Amino acid sequence: MFSSYIIDFGLCKLVLQNSSSKALLGVLLYIAPEVLYAMKRNIFKSDIYSFRIIMPEVFTEYPPYHNILHNKDLATHICLGYKSKIRCKVLQLFLDLMNKCLNADPQN
Repeated sequence: MFSSYIIDFGLCKLVLQNSSSKALLGVLLYIAPEVLYAMKRNIFKSDIYSFRIIMPEVFTEYPPYHNILHNKDLATHICLGYKSKIRCKVLQLFLDLMNKCLNADPQN
């Protein structure tokens, strides 16, 4: 039997805390649009977006955006609100949760 865990890279910030670098760090697939286009780093709220991106991967075993090159074009797609396709039947409860996680306003 296998167990799955969802983690984030929050501890990376501790390593770089004394750095003066303003570089964007993270895995492009999971970075929230507001972080990409506005460089706003509200880590906890953008983690909700990342959680939504992970959910279909758990259901389908396909990585998010598997059909798009992982380059600036993907960043543009993310900023424009493109959503990765869900390739299997998913309970409406989970679909509703995923849609709430993608709300463009991180306050919601």
